Amino acid sequence: MRRLIELGYRLVALVRRRQLERDLDDELAFHLSMKEAEYARSGVRDPRRAALRQFGNVARTREEVRDMWTFPSAESVWADVRFAGRRLLNDRAFTLLAVTALAFGIATNSTFFALVNAICLRGLPIDAPARVLYLGSRDAAGRPGGLSYAEFSDIRDASTSFERVAAVTVASMTIGDRDLAPDRVQGAYLSATAFALLGVAPMAGRDFSTADDGHGAAAVAILGHAVWLSRYAGDSGVLGRSVTVNGRQVTVVGIMPEGFRFPGTVDLWLPLSNMPGLAALPRDARQLWVFARLKDGVTPSSAEAELTAMRAAWAAHAPDADRRVQTTARPINEQFNPSATDPTWLAFITAGALVLIIACANVANLLLMRGLSRAKEMAVRASIGGTR
Repeated sequence: MRRLIELGYRLVALVRRRQLERDLDDELAFHLSMKEAEYARSGVRDPRRAALRQFGNVARTREEVRDMWTFPSAESVWADVRFAGRRLLNDRAFTLLAVTALAFGIATNSTFFALVNAICLRGLPIDAPARVLYLGSRDAAGRPGGLSYAEFSDIRDASTSFERVAAVTVASMTIGDRDLAPDRVQGAYLSATAFALLGVAPMAGRDFSTADDGHGAAAVAILGHAVWLSRYAGDSGVLGRSVTVNGRQVTVVGIMPEGFRFPGTVDLWLPLSNMPGLAALPRDARQLWVFARLKDGVTPSSAEAELTAMRAAWAAHAPDADRRVQTTARPINEQFNPSATDPTWLAFITAGALVLIIACANVANLLLMRGLSRAKEMAVRASIGGTR
C-alpha cells in the first residue's frame, strides 16, 4: 500500500513539475535566509557564506529532494537523450556519417530478411497450410517425383484420410483474342477441387465445378490477376468472353485475387481434363503434382501409412520397376518453399548479418575517434564528480 501511495505521489509530481520546482526553490531560499539571519544576529562577519557552508551544496540538495518525488532512472535517461541529441546536432558531419552507415546496414539486413521471409518462412497464401500435404513418389534410387493420373484417381476415390485431393501440372500456354495479339503465359491444368482445397476463391466470377472437369465438358478458364490487368486492363467484361488458349476456344469464368499465382508463377488455369492426352497417359507417367487436405483428426503419419498400404496393393499388378516406387507425403510448404536452413539461404542470411555488423563496427570506430578527441573534456567531467 505504501508503495502504491508513493507511486501516486510521483505520478502527480510529473504533472505538477513546474509548480513543485518553484516550491522547492522557495523552500530552500527560505531556509538559507533563516540561517543567514541567525548568523547575522550572532555577529558573524559574513553570514551568507557561513549559512551556505553549514547548509551544504544547494544544487545537490535540490537533486536529492527532486529524486524523492520523481523517477530518477527515467530522469537520468531523459537527460542523457537530450545531451546526446545536442551533441549530434552540434556535430552534423559525424551524425551524417553514422546515420548513413547504420541506415545502409539496417536497410540491407532488412531487405535480406524480407526476401527470406517471403520465400522460406511465410509459406503459401493458403488456408491452414499445415493440414495440406504434397503427395509424391520416390523411385528405387531415391529420386523424388510426382504421381500419375491413374494413381491420383485411385487416391482421390479410395482414400479415407483426406477431405479433398487435387492435382496440377504446369505448362506454357498461348492466350489470344480477335482484337489482341497473342501472349505467352505460364499456365496450369488443375482438378476442379484444387482452389477449394487451398481455401482460395476467385475475386470475380466462379471457381471450376466438377462438371467443368469432366470428359466432354465445355472448355473454361480462370485468369490470374496480373494477366487480367496487363492484357484486359482490369475489365470485368472479360468474364463470359471466349478466348483462345493453345488454339482452342475457352470461356473465361473467373479471375483470381491479386498475388495468387499457385503453383509458382502461374497466371492462367484450365481444368485438368483439358490436358492433352491425359486419359492415354500410362500409369508410370508420374508428372502430376498432387496435394490433399487432411480430414479433422487425421495425422500426417496415419495418412502416409494409408498411402503405403495403397502402394502395396498397386504393386501386385505393377511391373517390377514400379514395385520399388514409394509414395511420399510432406507438408506443402516444404515442397514449394525452400528451407531457411539450406546452405544457400544460410549464406544469404549470414551475408546480411555481416553487412549490419560491419556497419556497426564502422560507427563504433567513429565513436572511438570522437571519444579520443573529447579526452580532455571527459577528464574535467570526472574530476568534478561526473559518473560514467
